[in-house]
Amino acid sequence: GTGLRLKGGGHNVGKDRSRSGLDSAQIKMRDKVAIAKKIPLQPGMQLRGKDALYRAVPVPTNRYRAVKDNWQALSKPIVQHLKLQIRMNLQRRLVELRTCDVTSDAGAIERAAAFLGAFTAGFSVEDAQSMLRLDNLYIDSFHVTDVKNLKGDHLARAIGRIAGTKGRTKQGIEISTRTRLVVADKKISILGSTDGIQQARHVVRSVTCAAGSEPRDGNAATKRHETTRNETTRNETKRN
Repeated sequence: GTGLRLKGGGHNVGKDRSRSGLDSAQIKMRDKVAIAKKIPLQPGMQLRGKDALYRAVPVPTNRYRAVKDNWQALSKPIVQHLKLQIRMNLQRRLVELRTCDVTSDAGAIERAAAFLGAFTAGFSVEDAQSMLRLDNLYIDSFHVTDVKNLKGDHLARAIGRIAGTKGRTKQGIEISTRTRLVVADKKISILGSTDGIQQARHVVRSVTCAAGSEPRDGNAATKRHETTRNETTRNETKRN
């Protein structure tokens, strides 16, 4: 059959590229976007035809419009740099990925799925692209109720404490732990390294458990964590 066809704009790769006018030379990097180190194909390994790899990334209802509006920005690095085929399945609300005869990175489809997963979790395109540029980045999601069983106004107050006034507490957590946070209702998603995610979870847990406290306590927890981290860094520097 024919290659995957993009809906909503973008590029075609593989068997459709002759019809669309896109050839291998045009797929080469046009922008200086750093991609994490490629995983070379094993001898005899093929990623086309019956050996092609396929992934489907579900699109939540609240991110469906965002995916359509940012389709060009999402599909461009996947097609041009990772050399994968991509399409939006409107009926099933999935973003479908497939390797083809120009795919040269064995880990490309997993990296693309992680990139799309970060965006559908609520992160911006720029933050999600870090999944393409850097290794050892992960996403951890949990609900506020997993930390403490809260309901009604208490739950809303806890979510408000995590965000803080004008987002200051959330921003403080991101800066002190070198992560990115998305607060979507009672679901919290954290993007960062393993250590950064653990530190951010600790701060979020401290803020959430401070039930009944004033919102400023969230900033206090962030400042205490940042002070502890700075002291640890100074101690390590002295030892070295």
